[in-house]
Formats: sequence, C-alpha cells, structure tokens
Amino acid sequence: MQITSLDYSSFLGRIAVGKVARGTIKENQNIALVQANGTIKKSKVKELYTFMGMGKKKASEVTAGDICAVVGLEDFNIGDTIADAENPEALPVISVDEPTMSMLFGINNSPFFGKDGKFVTSRHLRDRLMKETEKNLALKVEDTDSADSFLVYGRGILHLGILIETMRREGFELTVGQPQVLVKEIAGKKNEPFEILVVDVPGEFMWQGNRHGYPAQR
Repeated sequence: MQITSLDYSSFLGRIAVGKVARGTIKENQNIALVQANGTIKKSKVKELYTFMGMGKKKASEVTAGDICAVVGLEDFNIGDTIADAENPEALPVISVDEPTMSMLFGINNSPFFGKDGKFVTSRHLRDRLMKETEKNLALKVEDTDSADSFLVYGRGILHLGILIETMRREGFELTVGQPQVLVKEIAGKKNEPFEILVVDVPGEFMWQGNRHGYPAQR
C-alpha cells in the first residue's frame, strides 16, 4: 500500500491513509515501511480503519482495493510504501507539490485584541500552525525574526484561505499579511509558479466568440 494522504489525531498521532494495491494488511501485523529514499524500516500495524461516510470504522483486516487508515507507523511521508516484512517491495514514488505562495501570520495587536477569539497568544498561534503541518503536507511554517509572527507557505489563496477561516471558527485571533508569490530560480532565470486549468463545458457553448467581439477560435 502506498501512503497517499495523512490524517492526525491527538489520541492516535499521525495516521497513514492509502489504497491497498496487493495482498492484505492485518491488525498487529509486522510490516516494512519503504521510504522514498530507499530506506526500509521495520514497523507494526497497531490499528486499522476503513472509511464509511464521513467517518471511520475499525477493521481487523483490509484487502487489495480497500482504502484504509493505518495507525502505529512512525516517521512516514507521502509516497512511502507499506510492504511485506519479509519481502519489501516499493511502489513508484509520488511527490507533494511545492508551495506557490506565502503569507505572514501574526497575533492581533490592534486595540480590539481579545474581543473576537479565545486563543490570542503567539504560543497558541504557533502550536496550531505546527499541528496543521502534521496532516497538511502542502503547508510549511517558518519562524521569523519576530516571536509574534510566522511565515506560512501554501498552494495558493484558496489553500491558505481555508486555513485562516478554519482557525477563525476555532476561536483563534490572528492577523495576516498580503499574499506573496514565490519566485524560484531555475537555470539562472527567475520563474513564477503557474497552474494548468481544464474547463469542461457543454458542447453548445464551445467554438463561440464572446461579447468583446473576438472571433471564435478552436
């Protein structure tokens, strides 16, 4: 099974999620964790869960084709393979997309401090952001020269916006800076990130011009 997603529980710790490609995984089974760099670590499955609706259901065994959550593994990442303990075999490695944008998160230092939330200190803010990185691998958090602010890297406005709204609903008070696009130097040239967008539309709306008078293009 290849680990394609992560979950986190304050009671169970980090949870590996993926689809079983071949064979079976059983509760309390000894397994080999094959990491992306080729390192093989011996480990043990403590608990198994399958997904039902919006929740999880405990299972004693999962077979090929099942999507499951594995509890008990340590130091794993996206792309690692859970394999047979005696004959470990790695599946092709997958990678997590790099962040494309950053925002500065800080405590609320306005005159209205403490009126909208119950978690207002830099310790509260830092602990919450670090907890998010346990299950949100596309997110990165760095300390800054100021103890009251942190640099948060994400996949875009929507990615960071969801985090901000979630924290606000949980009772966190924070300030955010203006989003900054990350520029990466490749072969001596500065490059900006871009996304490839595919739009599916009904056939009757294809091959038409638009209200600006541009000719229809195929």
